[in-house]
This record gives sequence, C-alpha cells and structure tokens, in this order.
Amino acid sequence: MDWSSDAIVMDVILYTWAACKHCESARALLRSSDLEFEELPLDKDRGLKRELAAELGRPDMPYARIDGELFGGVAEIERRIARL
Repeated sequence: MDWSSDAIVMDVILYTWAACKHCESARALLRSSDLEFEELPLDKDRGLKRELAAELGRPDMPYARIDGELFGGVAEIERRIARL
C-alpha cells in the first residue's frame, strides 16, 4: 500500500435531479476537487427526495452525504469541501 499519496479519501454520495443546474455545479465542484463520488439520481425516487428533505429540515438540491453527514445546496457542499 502506498501511504505517500496526498489523496483525500471520503465517502461522498451526490443526490441529483436531471434538470437541475445546481446539481451540474455540484458535480463539477466535486470533480474539480478530485473527490470520487457516487451519484444517485432522485428523478424516479421522490420518496428518497422527501426523506432527504426531512432529514435536512428543508428541500434543497442537490443533496450530498459526505462521510455520513448530509448537506444541501451547492454553497453548503462547497463550504464542507473547503474545510478539507
């Protein structure tokens, strides 16, 4: 195993909506930060979208779960990534 790498390993899930310009911005932000992430579209799972909104306390797109913590909106996701 190579421990000399400066890569940051995080568990990141990005929840998106197809016609969401903010989702595109969040996707680009994660890619430019060299973070690997799993993308889960919510278009066909409105139940999960409602669950995420309830957990966060507000409807906001996109959602991202970073190391188990839920964030909503591009600005909030960007602030979390900036703390790395």
